[in-house]
This record gives sequence, structure tokens and C-alpha cells, in this order.
Amino acid sequence: MNLKMNQGQPTPTEADFTTELTVALDGPPSMWEHLTDEEYRVLCERLVSEVVAEHRERRRRERKGVLGVQRILSQPIFEKRFTKRSPCPLCHTKLIELFREYKTAYWSFVGQFRAASYELRDALVERCETVLVTFPEGGVPLFGGG
Repeated sequence: MNLKMNQGQPTPTEADFTTELTVALDGPPSMWEHLTDEEYRVLCERLVSEVVAEHRERRRRERKGVLGVQRILSQPIFEKRFTKRSPCPLCHTKLIELFREYKTAYWSFVGQFRAASYELRDALVERCETVLVTFPEGGVPLFGGG
């Protein structure tokens, strides 16, 4: 196992793994700017109708219905319900490049933590009074103080 795989590289921060997007809805997208207001409205209605029809067909194929107004209103809202739980994903991204960066940073952290942990254990075995071991940022030694 190579514990020094990312030495010399800057410590990753949260900003390295997040992306901020701004969506402005001031009118039609640039590809539809040539449309009049009425043409744009008709196009949007057509697209919405296509999506609704597509999902209606999928529900029909999968034999899944919708609750409807009466069943929604009859549901008890103050009773506890069972909620299906699943483990959190390792990284909240669908971009493979960001996921790879996350994994690289994670394994770098693990390597640095293990190396520091081994140094601390060796120092404790040798009964050193002063131990100069640096754990990576966010890493806390599991034993031996600090």
C-alpha cells in the first residue's frame, strides 16, 4: 500500500467538489428568442403535454396508478409512517470527473491518516514522551490523546 500517493498536492476543500449554477428565467432560452410570446407559450404547452403523455404511458405499462385527490386528502398526516432508508451515497455528484476527484482526495486522506496513525502507534510502543505526529485536517487519532 502506498501511503504517500498524494504528497505535495494541496489539501482538497469543499469548494473543490461543489459547483454553483445560476438559472435565469427572464424569458425564452436563447435558442427560442426568435419565437413570439404566443409561439413560445404554445411550444411550452406542447412540451409539457409530451412529458405528461410519456409518464402516463409509462405508468400504464408498469400498471402503476396515481392516488387522486380523494385518496391524497384521506391520508392521515399526523401518524408516523415507515420511510424507506438507504445508505448515503459516497459523493453527491453524477459527474464522473468530480467523483474521481472525490475518490482521489478520500484515498489521499486515508493514506495520510493511516501513516500518522502508524507513527503514533510506533511512538507509543517505544514509550516516547513527546510525539510529533500530524494527522490530516479533519482526522482525529482513534487513541493516544490529541
